[in-house]
Amino acid sequence: FQVLLFTGLVLVVDGAGRRRPFRRRLLTAVLAGLVLGLLVPVRLIGQFIAVPAVVYLLLTGGRLWRHRLVVVGAFIAAFALPVLSYMAYYHAASGSWSMTPIGGRMLYGRVAVFVDCDRIEIPADQRDLCPDEPLGRRLKIDNYVWNGESPLNRHTPPPGMSHDESLRAFATRVIRQQPLDFMRVVLVDMGKNLWPAKAPFECDVDVGRWQFQPVYPRFGNYLEVLAGFGVEPSVDASLANWLRDYQLSVGYTPGPVLLVALLAGLVGGLGVGRARRSPLRAPALLWTVTAGILALLPAVYEFSWRYMLPALVMMPVAGALGVTALTDRNRPMTATAGQPSQTTDGAVAPTTRSAPASVDDAAVARFAEAYDHPR
Repeated sequence: FQVLLFTGLVLVVDGAGRRRPFRRRLLTAVLAGLVLGLLVPVRLIGQFIAVPAVVYLLLTGGRLWRHRLVVVGAFIAAFALPVLSYMAYYHAASGSWSMTPIGGRMLYGRVAVFVDCDRIEIPADQRDLCPDEPLGRRLKIDNYVWNGESPLNRHTPPPGMSHDESLRAFATRVIRQQPLDFMRVVLVDMGKNLWPAKAPFECDVDVGRWQFQPVYPRFGNYLEVLAGFGVEPSVDASLANWLRDYQLSVGYTPGPVLLVALLAGLVGGLGVGRARRSPLRAPALLWTVTAGILALLPAVYEFSWRYMLPALVMMPVAGALGVTALTDRNRPMTATAGQPSQTTDGAVAPTTRSAPASVDDAAVARFAEAYDHPR
């Protein structure tokens, strides 16, 4: 996902250069659309990356609006190709035009931790989805999504709706009636990504799942399964302890570093100071917005440190682009009519202005059309 994301955005920026020939920009937009379209089957959050990419191409894709529209149309068509292809494959296997069978389940887990069924209107055929635990004593999101004791396992969907559709309808109804509660938990979870240390937070997925352990982890009954194949897992204690010490000390990027990078990209992208005339202003804003999307949207479902990894790749690049734009002097290029020539003793002789060459108007018109450059 990270490789496709990085490559796709580089292609978007490369294809929007105003000095690129129109055919070059068109081809690059198609390649960018295909690469970013492949994000979606890998991880569904990739579908939202198309929005900033389209806006970027529309605003920076050349001086002629008709060329911009053609480039954007080509990008959208290329982006849709892998998405629709996967949806067709999914439909052939499941009979549903979708990309996942658990979207409603995940959204239900998010609202289950704050829904107040006594305060909002819930249809009678969905009341069984209300958590048993009172507010303030709710379980983790994971418990409501995957635990066998979750209310969703006892739920019978209304006629005409699948189980996942009913869960999505319930969650949507809760969000519509408790919007402030929903915004609060999402923003709080997004902010956790910028916390100084990778600390465990209450009611969140245990960060220990993705940390090195000094002993072999014991989840479920897979040790018995391995024993059935005559395999006994073991741990190199010295190496495991070294890896764990590294991971818990300096083996991660502190959240404030990412925050500074994000703010630098935003300030540079908005054109503060010298960045106002920098050619890197638009790329900085594109990468910053994309990084923000990758940090915000996973929090709509659930906070987890592993969901931060794509944003971890994007934010430093956004910050580097922003800092470069903010420190760019943008010295105007000056042209001389003639090049200095050297005399026999190595001294530089004064330059002389040459008479302007005659230019064919038709050739100028063809150049302007090809490069979207004013005559």
